[in-house]
Amino acid sequence: MSSKQRSSPLRLYSSEGERGERHATWLELFFDLVFVVAIAELAHLLHDDLTGAGIVSFAALFVPVWWLWIDFSYYADQFDVDRGLYRLTMLGVMFGMIVLAITLPDVLHGGSIAFASVYAALRFVTIVLYLQAWRFVPQSRELTARYSISFSIAFVLGLVSILTPEPLRYWLWAVALLIEISNGPITYATIRSVPAQASHMDERFGLFVIIVLGEAILAVASGVADANWQWQAALTALSGFIAAVSLWLLYFERADASVIYQALRGGRSALLRSYLYGYSHVFVFMGIVAAGVGTQVAEVNAMCNERLPSSPSPFSQNGRRGARKVKVPLPEQERDLG
Repeated sequence: MSSKQRSSPLRLYSSEGERGERHATWLELFFDLVFVVAIAELAHLLHDDLTGAGIVSFAALFVPVWWLWIDFSYYADQFDVDRGLYRLTMLGVMFGMIVLAITLPDVLHGGSIAFASVYAALRFVTIVLYLQAWRFVPQSRELTARYSISFSIAFVLGLVSILTPEPLRYWLWAVALLIEISNGPITYATIRSVPAQASHMDERFGLFVIIVLGEAILAVASGVADANWQWQAALTALSGFIAAVSLWLLYFERADASVIYQALRGGRSALLRSYLYGYSHVFVFMGIVAAGVGTQVAEVNAMCNERLPSSPSPFSQNGRRGARKVKVPLPEQERDLG
């Protein structure tokens, strides 16, 4: 590493500057942990409304949360944020994600302004970070300029959405997300020089799979614990655990930790395929969370066979008992489990 690189407040994780394989830093692991709060909140929202509209709402809210994780994770994949002011910035983003998670239950029920405001604030941080990268990392200047422009356009749309009534506000969010999500593959397909960082995004995807699998395992454990180990619920929990283990095997037995690293050095077509690979993970994440929720609902149905209709629901937010109405389609009728 040159003396100029050492003196710069920000540097690219280049292959020449890294020795051996890169792995997630302690800060990145801590950053991922904060997203557990948002994922758990999304799981509760899906659990409370298993109608078609509830499933669509779950998916619609999952995408922007996932995209924020992608944005900051990929920035940390390119540049060293584990020191100085950048570390403090990432810690601030983590607090912002906690606040964003708190706003999720009300986004589709009259509280979307709070969500839009926090999301816009986090997006502004992303813009500032990429402008800093444009300033201090010349070899990535073309890429960081494209990202700064696309995020700025999305940021303006987010601000406009705060002043716009529903449902037009949601459409503005969708357009902003489409601009941001499409910017990556378009940029890498058209820029003259691709800054090939020593990527470890494959490992980050795997770590996030572990996070959502953890949410599924928590669903299994909380459900069977509240069922007092009734045999129907215990058998359902065992099936849910086996399903989680199977998902873990399916993913990690075939996982390749060098897909994106190699794609950055393999030409335009390889880069576009890597985006397809990376973006498709959103379906993996959503599917695992939904599977955990499905296990919870199956355990409730098993317990309903032995409980009176007035029995308390074993489900509550944040792992505590509480009175929450859960929309669960049953063969006879939709029962109130609250």
